[in-house]
Amino acid sequence: MQQKKYRLSVEMGGMKNFLFLIPLVALVITAGCVIQNNNPPVPPTPQIVYVTVLVTPIPTHQIVYTAPKDKVVAATAQQIDATHMIVTYQGGQDASTCIAILWTVTLSSGSATSTVMGSTSLPASPLIVGTTATLPATADKDHLVGTAYFSDGSTQVIFDNSL
Repeated sequence: MQQKKYRLSVEMGGMKNFLFLIPLVALVITAGCVIQNNNPPVPPTPQIVYVTVLVTPIPTHQIVYTAPKDKVVAATAQQIDATHMIVTYQGGQDASTCIAILWTVTLSSGSATSTVMGSTSLPASPLIVGTTATLPATADKDHLVGTAYFSDGSTQVIFDNSL
């Protein structure tokens, strides 16, 4: 019978341990629910929302810029002495529409002078081929620019050089 008693005490010891284990597990679960969580709250994960948008095109007007056609006229310049130069209108394919030439000479000293050949006001008669003008000059290089005016209101630089 001693063996049985021994067996019983082992079985009883196992039951005591089991009965002790139930309140221990309950205590651990309760403690986990009662203890405050000190971790900062995790922000919610952003949600991706797909939206279908219907785009209706608005009719547009296309603006087309056409560059003006270059006019064909010519002029020449020649320094005749230390203080003067002569400019001459030579005409050209568009001579019938050239009404004036504005000459601007910038002397080597920096001063500038302008002279008009013909009339820049509309309506005007075409400039006569062979028209000349005498402009001031220096013995050094002077910068000369000739801007032609046309009967359609356009202008064009036809001479830009240093003499």
